[in-house]
Amino acid sequence: MNGNNPAGVQDESRLRLLLTYKGSAYVGEDIRDDYIFLSLVHDGSPDPLASAVINFPVIDGKRVLFIHDIQPHGEKESLMESIESIARKRGYDTIYINTSRQEKNFLKNQGFVKLPSRMMAKKVLSNET
Repeated sequence: MNGNNPAGVQDESRLRLLLTYKGSAYVGEDIRDDYIFLSLVHDGSPDPLASAVINFPVIDGKRVLFIHDIQPHGEKESLMESIESIARKRGYDTIYINTSRQEKNFLKNQGFVKLPSRMMAKKVLSNET
């Protein structure tokens, strides 16, 4: 036991979302794509509970928030909630995710819809904050 929590259960009030700006990369002649590494960590622990790489490419003529990869280390759903919150606050109404490394059940449970003939899915965000 660890206080009132069973061993291994993390207190959500101690979770931190760390954003690391990794810079810009040219993806075409005129397009630069910034990307950010996100880590959801528990205070005092060096190991992330979940991590993700997000970037901001132009898809269908519009700059979007794209989750290139999200790794489960135990709190994948909590990190998705944080990413959605960031997207809403920045004015994105839709987020995209690379489907090649994600479980189909996870994508479905999170409300993503697979895009035909693309290795990505999208989720239209509600207006809730």
